Amino acid sequence: MPSCIHQITKEVKCSLEAVEKDRCAKHHAQYVKREEAAGKIKEGGCSAILTKGKRCQSFAIDNGTLCTRHNAIKYKAQRDRERIEAEDKIIEQMAKTFINDAVEWRLCVQLLLEEWRNRTVSARTFWQVTAKVTKAQGGSLDDMDTFYQEIRFMEVLPYQNPNPVIIGELQRLASDTQNVHTKEVAKQTNELTELLLKEVVPEDQRTLQTLTIKFARYCKNGKMGEIFNVLTDVNLWYEKKSCLVQNDMLYKRLLDAAICKIEKIYTSKHDGKDRIEMLTMYKHLYRRAYEEMSESVGLCCQGHLSRIVNIFCGFDSEFKSPVSSNELLQERFAMISRYESYEEKLRDAEETLVELKVPKEQWSDWIEAL
Repeated sequence: MPSCIHQITKEVKCSLEAVEKDRCAKHHAQYVKREEAAGKIKEGGCSAILTKGKRCQSFAIDNGTLCTRHNAIKYKAQRDRERIEAEDKIIEQMAKTFINDAVEWRLCVQLLLEEWRNRTVSARTFWQVTAKVTKAQGGSLDDMDTFYQEIRFMEVLPYQNPNPVIIGELQRLASDTQNVHTKEVAKQTNELTELLLKEVVPEDQRTLQTLTIKFARYCKNGKMGEIFNVLTDVNLWYEKKSCLVQNDMLYKRLLDAAICKIEKIYTSKHDGKDRIEMLTMYKHLYRRAYEEMSESVGLCCQGHLSRIVNIFCGFDSEFKSPVSSNELLQERFAMISRYESYEEKLRDAEETLVELKVPKEQWSDWIEAL
């Protein structure tokens, strides 16, 4: 016999056999009671029942039993069920493959985490597959969650990020993704971190709220979905208690100091041309902050810190980039290449080349790459 069509939740369907009009005895009784309480359907009216138990007063469409709104809801629910059914098959197949191939559950978590970051699998697929593999190998869900918390902010592992085909010198630049861990660069990052932390941050400063407003206002070239992803990463790190040492709240303190330093420019007293130049710098710094934070998504703590201090490189003589100029140049042009307007591409490209002091004889190569 067919099973009951009642949906207990969006993802869970009743598993009992249908005995009365496609429903089990229990859910049929509930259905009849709800229908009686809602009252009769008016002639040509919608048969749907609203959340307050009352009958929808709109008219049905196309000789059907539902109005436009409830018809759309019905088909959306149907599509959602079909999506979940298809996803369940994928989950079973992926878990079976990992288990049969004896892939260690920690490696499974790492591999699927990267897929989740790239949006090639859903969060539901990630958690259910990793849970099945972990249980099959005798691990506990607590062990899996602890391991996930340890690696969730880590940079992509080499075997998950194969080297791209290298064509030409310009595409080869900045290929060392771990350069923030070299002794010289790490030392310079720490020195600039200490310098930035000297800023006295106002107690009423709302760092995350300020970033959200400024990114939306000044970063017109970034799509709202991309801006949201960057802000989500910033928020996760902002709440992280430990960065380099236990309970140092270093990312939060450094980001607070960075926003404080930028906001001081806006409140500084300048008149006429100087005022216009300072406001231009103010906007550029927030655009720079967005670029740096976009590039830090997926990096480790040291990588995030280096990107924050790098916001002021080229704007403040005390700050010298802890990241190589070649890497900065490649990353900036990767960001600029996403612009839709060629005029904006050219403008920001020339500003970047001037800022990073690239010889003019090399400009044409970079601009042509756009």
